Amino acid sequence: MYIVTLDVSEKHFTRKYVNSAAWIWKRKSGRKMVRDVSSTFQVSHRVQCLANCTVSPTCDSYNYRASDKTCQFVTHDTPLIANSADMVDDIAWSWWRSSFTVVV
Repeated sequence: MYIVTLDVSEKHFTRKYVNSAAWIWKRKSGRKMVRDVSSTFQVSHRVQCLANCTVSPTCDSYNYRASDKTCQFVTHDTPLIANSADMVDDIAWSWWRSSFTVVV
């Protein structure tokens, strides 16, 4: 399997063969998690939001609004149900969540 990575500028792509475990981020466009938002802040780029969430021990997923580069960390203290009332439709936002995947 090939993994495609990109740097913060999103202008440089790297493709490499891997045989390991990886965090895979999945997006729900036009959806925003409203439960358990733990912090809101501005970033210079969406990848900065992803990177900060990845290393934060309290960030389980994040909301991102591209129009003003707003990032919201979400901490799930209770089980997450992605299609419940915990999420709202909002075209300006995207909700990103990660899953740990073994890549072979």
